[in-house]
Amino acid sequence: MKKAGELCDVTLVVQEEDIPAHRAVLSACSDYFRAMFTSGMRESSDSRIVIKDVTICIQAVNQLVDYAYTGELQVTRESATDLARAASLLLMEEALEICQTKLEECIDLDNCHELLNFSQSYNLKKLEAAVFAFMGTNFLQVRGTAEFLNMDVDTLCKLLQSDELGVSGEQEVLDAAKVWLRHDSTRSKHLGRVVEHVRFPLMSPGELSRHVRTDTALMENSRVKDCLIESLWFHLSPHEQSVIEGPRTTVRAACENLVVIGELHIQERLFRTVYENHILYCHHNYVFFQGDVGKKRTHSWTRAVVLNNFVYVVGGLTEANREAASDACYKYDPRTNSWLQVASMQVRRTCFTFLESTGRLYAIGGTDGDKSLDSAEVYDPRSNTWRYGYTLL
Repeated sequence: MKKAGELCDVTLVVQEEDIPAHRAVLSACSDYFRAMFTSGMRESSDSRIVIKDVTICIQAVNQLVDYAYTGELQVTRESATDLARAASLLLMEEALEICQTKLEECIDLDNCHELLNFSQSYNLKKLEAAVFAFMGTNFLQVRGTAEFLNMDVDTLCKLLQSDELGVSGEQEVLDAAKVWLRHDSTRSKHLGRVVEHVRFPLMSPGELSRHVRTDTALMENSRVKDCLIESLWFHLSPHEQSVIEGPRTTVRAACENLVVIGELHIQERLFRTVYENHILYCHHNYVFFQGDVGKKRTHSWTRAVVLNNFVYVVGGLTEANREAASDACYKYDPRTNSWLQVASMQVRRTCFTFLESTGRLYAIGGTDGDKSLDSAEVYDPRSNTWRYGYTLL
């Protein structure tokens, strides 16, 4: 009926071109037209509706009107922004969702800043989140662009506070913040607000000394001083780090990793390797990364749990004595590839249940290598102590 022009009762005028349509169809797909045609105002009875927004092109409106009739919308990389702009104006939510999905697929280093501005201008939250995620994952490349230097302070802070920045250490975040601040001398007033998003507790004392202590502007800023005090207490409490929660103590990671510990046998075709004193990381693309455990003794039949990105390995059998269980407990820090021996269990255990709950670790049952155990123990990282729990029935 639309193609034949039959019973059309309204004409949309875009860039001086006419698009005949039916009020009922437009109202069914567009909150903009529904409100217009049912408002009782003069526009509700006008036979010609002029869309005066100069950013809206005739091709986009034509496609959206066709979509209202057919339910089909062909969105290309070239047409996505025009269609999204028109769909946003006409309050066509389903069409706008299709456009955002296409734009998400098109995000790259060349257009990410442009798409971020576009998403913020039209309040496209889903697209904005996707662009920030892309920028976070590709942070090291993004920080080298001219557009990064011209970011407004709100956008920069939102990017720097992401848990998913693709960086190898916080000094890279600090370096990026310094580059942005020094690009314009008037930005010095934002120093504290920007730099407080650097996670100083996750930097080693040596890094803090090299990158912060030698920078007069940082050392004289009160907000930075507060962050450094927080970092100091974090480093002075090595046993408690796994339960110290806060925005600056959360490890940044773009994805989750699978950690394999201890005597892992990998057999693939004719290839066979045994890792007895190593930790391996299984990344999302299934590439293994090997990290040296660095313990003096090799353990087997250990138990392990993760608490806030720290790995605790406890008990098992030692290489020196395969008959007797161990009471040793180690905490692995993946940021520094280092181990810290924490308090030992009350009794030696192997073949036991080990789990984490509400920030505490529980070792339950098992055997000491000679007899079965009916006891349970609870480890509190804050006090670095084990205590007996309830006896098993």
